[in-house]
Amino acid sequence: MQPKQYPVDDDRLFAVWQQFVATGALDPALDPIVAMSWQRCILRNNPHVSRDLPCISRTELDDRRHKLAPLIALARPFMEDIYQFVEGTGYVVVLFDASACVLDMLGDSTMQQQAEAVGLRPGAYWNEGHAGTNAFGLALYERCPIHIVGAEHFFRRFHTLSTSAAPIYDWEGKPIGVLGMACLASASTSSTLATVHAAARAIEHQLHADKLFNELN
Repeated sequence: MQPKQYPVDDDRLFAVWQQFVATGALDPALDPIVAMSWQRCILRNNPHVSRDLPCISRTELDDRRHKLAPLIALARPFMEDIYQFVEGTGYVVVLFDASACVLDMLGDSTMQQQAEAVGLRPGAYWNEGHAGTNAFGLALYERCPIHIVGAEHFFRRFHTLSTSAAPIYDWEGKPIGVLGMACLASASTSSTLATVHAAARAIEHQLHADKLFNELN
């Protein structure tokens, strides 16, 4: 998905969402990926209902982190580099596994608190089936970088957010995780998509290089 044109017309986007929720009618100008996601979501979810996202226990999260330690170890420096660049601007940088479960987070304390208030916390699942239309789940579903702003999120409770994400693949082309960024929709910019996409590709290249090095040894 390409970055949005800025500034985003929040009022019009919300009106498009309201029209779909009320009548099922889709605005022709709506991004096709968002439109298809809304249509999948409306079949099994009420966009106005706020419920807690499923979250694994601390013990389960620790076990999952242990199994994915190589991915986390490679991704963490890139997450820190991104955060150093955006520190103080209201962003969080998030790493997910291949089921869209949050493995690691880094960001401004105020934004982390706001993110956790809507369920963006370690151990929570952000796949489309649980969190509706969002960049993290859609990046896995569509297998491409995704940028979702404000009312493009299916659930009303996530309209305050802007989410960007890119999948991470192993050497066999299998998705093993997602690197994402989130901020308030009012602070959203188009640059986040390029940032997470570039970082995800760099993580992949390092994974591939490490595998080749180990095979040569």
